[in-house]
Amino acid sequence: MDDRSADAYYQRALKLIFHDWNWADADRDFRTAIRIDPGQAKYHEMYAAYLRAAGDYQSALVEAELGLELDPLSELVNRDMSWLFIAMGNFERAIEHCERGLRIELDHPEIDHNCLMLTHRELGNIENAAGHAREIMRIKGVAKQEIAELSALDPKFQMEAFWQWKLASEQAHAEANQNHFQIAAILSVTGHLGEALDALETALNKHEFAMIFIGGDPQFKPLRGDPRFLAIARKVGIPAFMDPS
Repeated sequence: MDDRSADAYYQRALKLIFHDWNWADADRDFRTAIRIDPGQAKYHEMYAAYLRAAGDYQSALVEAELGLELDPLSELVNRDMSWLFIAMGNFERAIEHCERGLRIELDHPEIDHNCLMLTHRELGNIENAAGHAREIMRIKGVAKQEIAELSALDPKFQMEAFWQWKLASEQAHAEANQNHFQIAAILSVTGHLGEALDALETALNKHEFAMIFIGGDPQFKPLRGDPRFLAIARKVGIPAFMDPS
């Protein structure tokens, strides 16, 4: 490989982490790309995503802040900052960055509403969470009348209806979209833990790229004490779950 090509190292790092789950070599190539060309926001952002997935949140924050400084309007940087603060349990900062994504009008605003929905849910603000859930449904084309009828319900029942709708939507396109990870997240949130673990094992066997993020995703919190979840995380090679010996 041409030692002068930062992008070559960056592209190889992406393959190593998302395709091969080769954490050590991906880390090396991310750092090499940044050393050669430290002015590329996307290098810092994706290295921050890698570090978040690895469970090194403080180092991830340093890289994410560098990426944000280099490109304040970057979709990747802004959204990864949101998910990083969610993983850290700093929900107020997560809300700040999710709302920033809506203010600067990034593409696919449902992603920011999803971030806000999950964050408010973690804080126990079910009414706010339900509001963002309805907005996701609106963006995805659910009929106005259906959403209006949903809004008349107690927020707890709104969230139950939202999860049922989202699960049906994800299951309808599971094979085409390789989204068993998302199905597992919904099943975990809604208390179907055995089915959630089954879906995670399917995502593992299909080598879905999102699997590297299971460690810091609050949707999988109900699963974290289960030996099956630990075994899955170790098969992905997530450093925070590996046996130190």
